Formats: sequence, C-alpha cells, structure tokens
Amino acid sequence: MAEPCTDRGAGRRAGGGRPLTAADTARRAAVEELFEAALDQPAADRAAWLAARCADDPALRREVEALLDADAAADAPLDALRAPIASLAAQGEPGGRPRRIGPYKVLREIGRGGQGVVYLAARDDGQFHRQVAVKLLLASRNADELRRRFLDERQILASLSHPHIAQLLDGGAAEGGQPYLVMEYVDGVPITEYCAHEGLGIEERLALFQDVCAAVEHAHRNLVLHRDLKPGNILVTAGGAVKLLDFGIAKLLAPSGGAALPMTRTAARPMTPAYASPEQIRGGVLTTASDVYALGLILYELLTGRHASELDGVAPAEAFRRICEVEPPLPSRAAPRHAGTLRGDVDAIVMRALRKEAGQRYGSPALLSEDIDRYRQGFPVHAHRGTVWYRFQKGMRRHRVLVAAVGAVTLALSSGLWAARVQAERARAATARAEAARRTAETTLRDAEAMSMFLVSLFEPAGPGTDGRDGLTAPELLERGRQEAERSDHDPRLQARMLDALGRAHLSIGDVVRAESLATRVVALREAAGGDDDPLTGQAYDELSEVLRQKGEYRRALAAARRGLAIRRATLSPGDPTIASSYRQVAQLAVYLDDYGTARTHAALAVAEHERGGAPDPEAYARELETYASILYRDDARDSSIAVTRHALAVARRAWPRPHPQPAGLSLRLAERLVDHEAQRPEAIALARAALVETRLALGPEHPAAAARMRSAGAVLINGGERREGIEVLRAAVEIERRYPPSDGNRGWSLAALSWGLARDGQLTEAIARQREALPYFERVYGPVHSAVAGTLLALGELELSAHHFDEAERAYARAVAIRDQVFGAESAFAGLTQLGFARLAAARGDVARADSIYEAVLAKVIRQRGEGHSDVQRIVRARAALRR
Repeated sequence: MAEPCTDRGAGRRAGGGRPLTAADTARRAAVEELFEAALDQPAADRAAWLAARCADDPALRREVEALLDADAAADAPLDALRAPIASLAAQGEPGGRPRRIGPYKVLREIGRGGQGVVYLAARDDGQFHRQVAVKLLLASRNADELRRRFLDERQILASLSHPHIAQLLDGGAAEGGQPYLVMEYVDGVPITEYCAHEGLGIEERLALFQDVCAAVEHAHRNLVLHRDLKPGNILVTAGGAVKLLDFGIAKLLAPSGGAALPMTRTAARPMTPAYASPEQIRGGVLTTASDVYALGLILYELLTGRHASELDGVAPAEAFRRICEVEPPLPSRAAPRHAGTLRGDVDAIVMRALRKEAGQRYGSPALLSEDIDRYRQGFPVHAHRGTVWYRFQKGMRRHRVLVAAVGAVTLALSSGLWAARVQAERARAATARAEAARRTAETTLRDAEAMSMFLVSLFEPAGPGTDGRDGLTAPELLERGRQEAERSDHDPRLQARMLDALGRAHLSIGDVVRAESLATRVVALREAAGGDDDPLTGQAYDELSEVLRQKGEYRRALAAARRGLAIRRATLSPGDPTIASSYRQVAQLAVYLDDYGTARTHAALAVAEHERGGAPDPEAYARELETYASILYRDDARDSSIAVTRHALAVARRAWPRPHPQPAGLSLRLAERLVDHEAQRPEAIALARAALVETRLALGPEHPAAAARMRSAGAVLINGGERREGIEVLRAAVEIERRYPPSDGNRGWSLAALSWGLARDGQLTEAIARQREALPYFERVYGPVHSAVAGTLLALGELELSAHHFDEAERAYARAVAIRDQVFGAESAFAGLTQLGFARLAAARGDVARADSIYEAVLAKVIRQRGEGHSDVQRIVRARAALRR
C-alpha cells in the first residue's frame, strides 16, 4: 500500500553511484561463504571459530556477525537458504562427467535426455545430508531454445508443490554458465516395472494410478500441461510412493497480459510418440485433455501389460494411423486373464480416456480418478455416458457409404440400445445409494466436469477455421469464455463459478474494468441463488471489494467488504478463516480512507478470529498478523508493529519449508520497520540480505515474483546506508521485469523504486527518466485516476523540484493533487499531504508566505484526521519551522 517516498534522511554514509566492482562481488561472496561455514559450527564454539578465521580482518568478522545475528533474530536457522557458492568450481573428469556442479558433489550419471543430463549428487559441505538429482543443461547448437525451455521448467517446478511431484530444491549456474536444477532424488523404478515386480493386482494398480492423477491434476490447476507423461517419468519408490518427474517440455497455460497468447501446439516439439495424443502427433492444439489421453495409455499398460497401439517396430506412417485413427482393443480383450475384472466399467473408463477426439475424453485427471473411485466403491461410473452412441458414430464414420441405406435401422437400433442402457443404469443406481445422495453427488460431479470443460475450452480453437491461427490474445480468449458462460441454459450457480473464474483472470492481466463488470454479475447471481443465507454470496462481495480496491474506488470497495463480512458472520461458524479474511479486507480498505481506528480494530479481529478456531492455519494466521503489524506501523505504533511482525515471521517459519518466498517477504517487512532506526540498521541489513538469498533459492534468480522482494531489499539496503548494493539490487529487479510482458503494475513499481534509489544517491537525471518511464505503466494498468498514479506524479514532482525544473514540478503536483482529491476526498489527510509539494515549490520560488499558508492548511487537516501526536504532524511542524528560519 505504501509508495516510495523521497524525503527521508541520507542514511549513515554516502555509498556513491558507481556499480559494484569485482572486488565488491568477491567480498560479498567471501562474507556469504564464511557465514555458511560459521553456521556449521556448534553454537558454543562459533564466536571463537569466527575470531580465529577473521583475526586479520575485523571488518569481515563484523559483517559475518551481523548475518549471524539476523539469523538468530528470525528465530530459525538458515540451513536451507545459503546461496550456492561455487568458488571451487567443478573440474572435468575423464568421460566428461564433472566432479562438482555448484556446491554439489557429483556421484554418478542417472539419466540423459534431450535437454540435459541428470546426475546423482550430494552437497558435501555439511548443509544437506541427503542425495539429490542435479539436472544440468547440455551445450547444443540450439542452446538458446534449450536454455529457454530449461528455465521454463524451473519456473513451472517452482509453482508446483505436491507430495506426488518431485520437488525442486535449488538451482543455479555451473562453472561454464550452464543452468542447473537440483531436484528431490527419487530412488524408484517406472510405475509399470514396479507393478510387475511387486505382482500388484488390479485394485492395487488402480489405487497407485490415482496418485498419478492427483499429481497431474495439481499441475493442471496451476495451469501447467505436462505433455510428456509416460511410465519412465512416473517412478515408484520401494515404499510405494508415486513421484511424477520431468517437466522439461511442460507448458504454462496462464495468459499473460494483452499480448498474443500462442495456442499450445506441438509442431517440432520434443515428445515421446508412443505416449502422445492424436492431436500431439498431428501438431495440433493441446489442452489438458492431451495429458488425460497419456494417462489413459499408462492405465491401459498398467492393466494389460501391453501398449494400447503396439508401436514397436512399426513404420512411422502406420504408427500415425494407429495413434490417430485405430481404436485399441478393449483392455478385457488385451488381458484375457483379467477379463472378468476389466470387462464393463474398467473397459469403459480406459476407453473414454483414450477417445481420439479430445472433447470426448474426461475433462480432467480428477474426473478420471473420480470415475475410478466410483468403480472401486461399487457405484455407477460415468464413463458409460454416451458410450453406445459414441461407438456407433465411429462406425458410421468408417462406413459412410452404408449410412443412407440403413438410416431407419440405425434409428431403431440406437433408440433400443439407449433405452436398455438407461434402464440398466437406473437399476444399478437404485441399489448403489439413496436417491438424495445420488443427486447431490451427480450435481457436484456435473458442475466439476462442466467447469473443467469450460476452462479447457478457453484454450481450444473457436471453430473449424481457427486451427491455423498463430495465437489469440488473452482478452480474446476471456471474451470467448464470457460468451460461453452467459449461455442461458447454464445453472446460475455454475454460471457464477464460470464468471468468477473469468473475473479473476481479467484482474490478473490488469483489466479492472472488465473484472468489475464480471464481479458485479457474480454478486447478482449469488444474491438470486442463495441471498444472505449463502456464504458464497459473502465471498462474491469480498471479491467485488478486491476488484474495486485495485480500481482505486475505496469507498465502494469498503461498502462491499462490509457486506461480505456481515454475510459470512451470519452464515459461518466462529473461527472460520474466511471471516478473518473479510475482517482483513475491511481493515486494509479503512487505511486507504485514513480511518485507522476501524483499521486497527478489524485487523485485530482478524487475528482473533483465527485464534478462536483452536489451532489456526499457520499460513493464513501469518498473513493476518502481518496485516495487523502493517497497520500498527502506519499508525505510528512502531514497537508494537515490530513485535507482531516478529511473531508473524516465527509462525511463517513453522508453516513453510525452507527456502520459501513467504517467510522471505516477512523478513523484508521486518527489515523495513527496523531500518529507520540507527541501532537496528545492522539487523535490518542482514535480514534483507538473507531474504534475498532465500528468495533466489525458492524462486530462481529471474522469477517475476522475485522482483518484488528485490524492490523491498534494495530499499532497505539504501536506507541502511548500503547505497551501491541497494541500487544494484533495484536495477536487477527492473531487468527481471523487462523480461516479462507488463501485464500489471510491477514493472512500474520496480522503475519507481529504482528512481527513488537513484535520487537518494544524487543521480537526479536518471532518477527523473526512470520515474517518467514508470508513469505510463501505472496509467495503463490502474487508469488515469488512481492513487498509484498520484504517488508516481508526486515522486516525479519532487525530483523535478530537486532539479530546479519548477514548471514541470508544478504540473506533476497539480495532477497528483487532483487525483487524490477525487479518490480520497479533498479533506482527507492523504489529499492534504499531497499538497505539501506545492508548499515546497513555493518556498523554492521564494514565496515564503504562500508556502507557510499551505503548511498551515495541511497541518489542520492532518491533525483532524490523525491527531496531534502523529509523525506526519511532527514532520509538517519541522518543515514549517525550517521555512521560518
């Protein structure tokens, strides 16, 4: 919520504006290496050990001690946070296998593929005590493409966290500059080998396969297609744990900004043909249904012991025909020994997953797994739906010449078969469960299937004429989805879910106007369906409130948040975490409107609501604590804020494994609140540096989310007097943002932060240029009337004033004041503080009387809103006194 300010003190020392030198970088590496080694020493011996190591360099000792102090202050060791330092780099061994990759000792090669080679390795410096798999990118003529895919894989893995997906542990660059990934080492065998070796029965194989479905479903819910599912990428440990591997050719489906979004095609892409879908073989458009097809092939092989299309030794043309046109034999026929078990439901489940038309398959891995569950529990399976008609249609397509002659017979046959099918399913359903429970389950499954197909449809071509298009923009895809969701035959509850998903997508690409329209429509649908008696109505109001907040309409946002809170309190049990989130939303919006009494009360209630639930969810609890701490800090309760922030950080450390960006972010919040006070600056700087290390390990050095953490860390370093280092961090954040489409305000925030840092270092010309560059991003994302735009204009005015560009400063101030008057109201403290720019400008022009008059008017507004003891009041009093001297 806060914006960069430009009027703080100069810090402890002038760091100069030059870039970091090689000596600076070497010094930092030495500090980090010594810090890591110190952590490995017993706590009681650490001080003596460090003193001996730094006997001739007391400054080095002090820097390491500061990092150790920050480590202790966070109430958690940094065992998993240390940067992969490779000062003693790998030396090649005969045969090309390196001895080391970064800090990892290579033990042996365990795999090799199109992108790189995978080694079994171990970190031999005492920090990790388990083996890992290190995937190293190989040199190649198409190195740029491989590097891009390799980095894509890292980004994808960083977004996935699931017990059945091999975990990304670390990453970095080897001595030769090749990137590497450090993965959880899975000591297992391919799932097909495991099932055969262990002699698993059909029931056990189905249960194991459902774990695979859960992993792929998790990837899909994070908008990731695997695109290379096969038994070799699904390992099972000796203990029976499934692990999904190798996202090397996976694809992120998330639309990014308004730029052209390429349809997910496969021409010239690596894949494993034996486990590819028909659309993959044809080079067509891929959706989640393509992964479902691969799952069907794997399930077929698990149940029958043979591949569905038997492609070994087959010529390419025949392989193409079998994959794209030929229906495989039923599993019960392919495995006669198990025919009694496979015939019927299992046959239907497998064959539905293997349908040649993507739209005829299960809509998601979850729905495939759900049908397996129904079979295992003795309930009717949904795979039979449309099976007779589907197979009859396939026969008609194969024998088109006969269709006209047997039309009447076709109709009679299909009608008779359909009637028999309906009667059989009704009989089975009647014996399976009570009618009411069946209806509930059917509705839930139908809604889930419809939502899955709806999301899949966003990435499919709009019609027969679109297969050849290179791509669609994200807004075009979302508009297609809106048209589908608004169909009159959709159930209102399902329609609300569809529109809600679209609204969130619009918000993620910065289209707040369309997001508001959709959120308003969702509220209307929820009101009509359940009214005030349905907690989903409260959720709809909460989401509308968030859209309005991002749009800058804070009063309307607060009204919607209060409505959502009231509904949730009336319909949910005390201690429900969504009640706490509604309290938090009200608190944050009250800050925008300068109502700190309401903000503090509701933030405290959010914390209390979590604590009422007994053992609060640590992730949500840490979030509520941080909101409360932030509001306390802004309301001048600094010591209380720092205490609550420390508590939030301790909770987060218990909630998230190391390294993780969330605790790193809380470490930075704590650093921001410590750095303005001389005695606590060393701790703040150490926290910021440690948070940077953790962020890079958790997200990788080029992840867009890392840029936000780098902005905070850079500001802390600059405020702590480490200007050169801070500016380098801010420049790196800007460079990260430049690699991604500017779909939200992040590029603007990074540019504004760099501008602020440059101004602190006296580099006014570049500071003005960067602030001017930031302004259009905010205007495009938030619209011309938004607090973020006003804050940027205010900062620009300050810079122009410092450069004695008085007319430019006046224009920037005038726009900022007009926007904040409109957004917050002319009598608000926010609007009043914006007018201080005019006071400074008048003083610079020599008009002391006008400057004093402005100070007096603003002082009165701030006292009315925030009280005489507030730091803003003291700041104005000091500025006015300086003016009179």
